[in-house]
Amino acid sequence: MRTPSTVLNFPNAAEPAGITFRDHDRCLALSSLFRGKLCDQLVKSRPRRRLAAGESIYRIGDVAETLFFVHSGLLKGVVVTEAGQELILQIHKPRDIFGELCFCETGRLDQAVAIEPSEITEIHFDDLVLHLQQNRQALLDLLKAVGERLSEAYEQLRTFAVDRRMERLVRTLLKLGKDFGTKTSAGIEIAHYLKQEEIGQVIGARREVVSGLLNRLRSLGLISYSRNHKIAIDAKGLERYLKRITSKPRSRSATSPSP
Repeated sequence: MRTPSTVLNFPNAAEPAGITFRDHDRCLALSSLFRGKLCDQLVKSRPRRRLAAGESIYRIGDVAETLFFVHSGLLKGVVVTEAGQELILQIHKPRDIFGELCFCETGRLDQAVAIEPSEITEIHFDDLVLHLQQNRQALLDLLKAVGERLSEAYEQLRTFAVDRRMERLVRTLLKLGKDFGTKTSAGIEIAHYLKQEEIGQVIGARREVVSGLLNRLRSLGLISYSRNHKIAIDAKGLERYLKRITSKPRSRSATSPSP
């Protein structure tokens, strides 16, 4: 069932049992930490949950006391603006951990939805903390992840504040190609099918705007579509195109976020 596009406010949300954070400073940098052996230890012997496309895992305001590990499929972390527009903060692929955006007493700040049929495992936060206490390298990785998260957050703010829509789209396609791409005769094919509406949620643009921008890139020979509607990109061509369009002078209006 589709998650409603509403802004929820839960000032009196119940505090989850176990360990919680009372501010945001320590709860922004966990996801890049969970790889390799530590991740395998956390999900070992825990049950898997199957999700249908469009199924919600948690919603804004839900009590945050667990993380989730992706075994297969694709999921999105979404926030909703005051105007009711959904924006995708992250796309979660197999072996990613998600749900770590906030363990504050105000509840979750985002909502997670399956883009395609997926399989996940739930990990309780107390188990996570126990592993961190017993693993010095994991604590060091956490410090590194804090810096990476702050850098990513700054870049995302800069993109929405400064970049024009085409720039946002090209950067998104390049990132999708890097994260999900496979080499084919047509270029780097993005392995997962994303609807234009979902791409619009990533770059903060309406579906019809995304359609027009994609058609422009296709006419330039920088992207193509396969028979299964997946996008194949010319990564080097897109990089050259991005360098060219970002070198153009910006008007005052162009430095404002566009829908």
